[in-house]
Amino acid sequence: MKTTTTRPKGSPAAACSACGGCGMLPGTKPDDDVMNTPCPKCNPWSRHTYATPPGDTLRETLKAKGISQKLLAETMRRPMKTISEIIHAKARITEHTAIELEHALNIPAHVWMALETNYRIALARGQNVAGEATASKKGTKP
Repeated sequence: MKTTTTRPKGSPAAACSACGGCGMLPGTKPDDDVMNTPCPKCNPWSRHTYATPPGDTLRETLKAKGISQKLLAETMRRPMKTISEIIHAKARITEHTAIELEHALNIPAHVWMALETNYRIALARGQNVAGEATASKKGTKP
């Protein structure tokens, strides 16, 4: 019979369902306060994944919809330089920009913000990031 231990109130949220060494309390059963996903050490897929800048998704979306960067910039009333910098991971997608992209491309603002956030978290963790080498060669921070 499996015994379960509940996490004491006020203790940090568990991070891994696969091991006890990364913060998951042994026998903890999932609840609203516990993420039941393996940590990068335990998750075999995490070693093979990489984050892509949200500009890659923007570039692919524009191509799929047949929209030029110039037309997007005009629609958003933003300089074309801004659109280019987002596509080349030189500028972030801000909340305001995400809302403008939502109106222009009919893709919810929260999607653009999630792409940006996931990319920035991957950078902070030092994970493999597509486009990072290009940006660092030019001496800029993505």
